[in-house]
Amino acid sequence: MNGRMLEKLMILLITYTFVFPIHAQQIVEYEPLDDVLLASDIRTLQNATLKLAPGVYELADQLRFDPDDNLIIEGAGSGFGPNATVLDFLIYSERNEDARALSVRGGVTIRNLTILNAGGRAMDLRTGLIEAPSEEPVIFENVWFINCQTVFKSTGGRTVGAPEAPMVVSHCVAAITKDYPATFGTPQSVINLRDTSYATFDHCDFFNRQELMHLVINDPAAAPNEGPNVVVANSILLGNNGSGGEELTDDLYIDAGKVRIENSVLWDAEAAGALEKTGAGTLEIINSVANDPLYAQVTADSALAALDFNLRNDSPALGLGKDGLNAGSVAARPAEVGSWALY
Repeated sequence: MNGRMLEKLMILLITYTFVFPIHAQQIVEYEPLDDVLLASDIRTLQNATLKLAPGVYELADQLRFDPDDNLIIEGAGSGFGPNATVLDFLIYSERNEDARALSVRGGVTIRNLTILNAGGRAMDLRTGLIEAPSEEPVIFENVWFINCQTVFKSTGGRTVGAPEAPMVVSHCVAAITKDYPATFGTPQSVINLRDTSYATFDHCDFFNRQELMHLVINDPAAAPNEGPNVVVANSILLGNNGSGGEELTDDLYIDAGKVRIENSVLWDAEAAGALEKTGAGTLEIINSVANDPLYAQVTADSALAALDFNLRNDSPALGLGKDGLNAGSVAARPAEVGSWALY
């Protein structure tokens, strides 16, 4: 190697070391008995992938994420089978009815696990707060949310133009199979967004005995804005609420903002008809159907371990999704859905 070539290599090495530094993603592994360590590491680690082995992690406190920590929480699979990773917040929620299992500020990815018994809120996306703004997305992939009063909650930005982290949800299940009391003024709903919140849901299954969606402006005078913006695609929304409900029990309470639903199945099992929309917000439905999705086993009385979101052979969700894929979380990527086949 001549001196000229060596000089070029040294320049390249210096350039990539100081101009384009490499941030290696640390990998940390956990077992079910490491629940306390897991909660502690989430508060302190940055640029890390936390891999959770199969089993049940009994958590006595919330998992609190600081903004833009760039963390990936990765389980072994969703559902309740032997290969699933289950985060059970029962201890925490029993002593705190306003439990917020996940307190998130942006820059987090959570995938391949089940969040169980999360109490008041499975996750609270607090991105519009002045002291900790974030524009990095919060991503959920192949996550089950089972039994909590509210699943996807976002406080939204307090003013127009406030930093706002989008919520990106794909191949997830949210099933609330029991009724909760109306505590701390929050209705029981799968999607509960305020102000400038923005969220997309793709290939998901949502089931609730009460509301599926609750969109509002928190304080129009203090924070003028058009309200939340939500896109739901290739999904199944199954309510069990009946018709003629009040504000806190409507299927789709869209009092502000815009919602677009496409290539999806929308059904109220109790009313045996289409989901009911109330409120002054905008709802656009494209290439979707109002029919029973015909799940293998999903009812208000289904035992948790018996929930089965696979589709029957005559389901209207078959082929309804984009590019001819099925609507819902299961059939779109069957090889990547953890423990589905283990029921």
